[in-house]
Parts: sequence; structure tokens; C-alpha cells
Amino acid sequence: LSLIIEQDDPVTPEVLNETHFKSSLKYTEGGKSKRYNRVIVEYIDKALNYSAQDAYWPEKGSDLEQQWLAQDNNVLLEYRFKVSSCTNYYEARQMARVIAMLSREALNFNVTAAPIAMQFTVGDVVPISHKKLGWINKPFRLLKSEMQDNGDYKLN
Repeated sequence: LSLIIEQDDPVTPEVLNETHFKSSLKYTEGGKSKRYNRVIVEYIDKALNYSAQDAYWPEKGSDLEQQWLAQDNNVLLEYRFKVSSCTNYYEARQMARVIAMLSREALNFNVTAAPIAMQFTVGDVVPISHKKLGWINKPFRLLKSEMQDNGDYKLN
């Protein structure tokens, strides 16, 4: 097991495309019911005598807040998350940002790939090309890789 800290990792030089896929690609996108345009992280602020405080993302009144609201037909899609292990505003705001961005940009897919997929490790950022979906070297983080009895790999 290895700990993966989400960061901007370099993309692997090897690309997977339709010629490597042994099954149809099944993908899911985050719809309106699964995304947020405001995330509030409730944390305990050490600087304010450990009182409960809120950190917002996006910031109230920001251009990003207005943009997301417009994309969601001006419907507030709010999510509140309480974390007791965080005592810093900036850490809480970063948590809110990550939760919000993941909810809005969630795109996952599953596919069975040829043995060439053996070169990838869970956590790698792999470029995927798929003509029908319009993906040209679209980067995806490999979350799961399972070797099959026939040498192919199930990738998520």
C-alpha cells in the first residue's frame, strides 16, 4: 500500500486508446444531482478558542460562485461537511475546494484493456484517447487495476 496525495502529477508518456480496449468503455459523469455549487466545511478554529467556524468554497460573491450558480439554473446545490480534525481556516477552505471541484468534474470509466496496461500503477495519471468521445490524451488517474486470468486488465 502507498499513500497518494492528490497533486498535479506528470502524465505518463504512454497513451491508451481504442486499440488497447478489449471491452466497451463504460463511463459516468457527475450530474446535477451529484454536484455542488457551494461547499461549507465546518471546522474547529484553534485561533478562535476552538470555536466552530465555517469555510466556504467558492467564496461568497465571487465570480466563480456566480458562474456555477448560472450553470445550475440558479439553484443552490449546497453541501455541508463537518471535520473535527481540522483547526485551520485555510486547510478547511482547501477541503471545501477539493470537494466542490471533485463533485463538478467527476468523470469515471471502466474498461478491460490489453496486457499493455500492466505498465501502469494505481495512482498514475494516464492519457486516454477515444475518438467517439472526443478525448485526445485526456488525463485520468488510475484508481484500480485488476489482472484477469487471460492477461488483460480491468481498469477504473
